[in-house]
Amino acid sequence: MASDDKIRLEIVTPYGVFYEGEVDSVTVRVKDGELGIMHMHTPMIAALVPGETRVLENGEWKHCLTTNGYAEIGHDLVLVMVSAAEWPDDIDVARATKALARATERYATHRGHPTLAPRDRHAMERAKARLEIAAKHATKQDTLDKRFH
Repeated sequence: MASDDKIRLEIVTPYGVFYEGEVDSVTVRVKDGELGIMHMHTPMIAALVPGETRVLENGEWKHCLTTNGYAEIGHDLVLVMVSAAEWPDDIDVARATKALARATERYATHRGHPTLAPRDRHAMERAKARLEIAAKHATKQDTLDKRFH
């Protein structure tokens, strides 16, 4: 149970708990934009797409990448289940750049294929989200250097 005016947030990946704590609010990326969640939000389930998740904890914003998944939202708990989650400083920019190039090439080859084209499109979305978040929020010098090489 979260304390007054706070909401408990858990971000979980197949590899374990990425983040857990009591927060003021959380904003997740959904297909049509963003969904902001605060204490006493109407219970719901939301499908998530790759993008930035913002967490307001004790007046300080934290930003991370979350990929496809869903959020189960209750009055005092948000459970975010995603395929992957990363802090900006942990994103390997060179790897994400190569992944974007590979996925773009595969998508051009598989365009119109009922299963391969969506897979490739999702891979492109994940790589683009990683690069965007690293460029916007990374603070480690080596991460910043990777962005420009």
